Amino acid sequence: MSNKEKYNSEIKSLRKLLDDNEYTRTLSNGYHQFLLEMHQKLIGNGRITPKMISTIETAVQFYGCLLYTSDAADE
Repeated sequence: MSNKEKYNSEIKSLRKLLDDNEYTRTLSNGYHQFLLEMHQKLIGNGRITPKMISTIETAVQFYGCLLYTSDAADE
């Protein structure tokens, strides 16, 4: 099974995070680069460890929390 099939939701979530330029400007260069590399491994069928997936999920969850609180503040 390819990474695109196995980690489809993680790829979509990470891509959404990386496409948000306002958010990614707040990230350190090292962390932003790390997330870009994880995205490349996911779509390029690279070896993915459970720790990598955990880190990706944590980044996406944090991003989702920021979006949720931002949307709530706008109302």
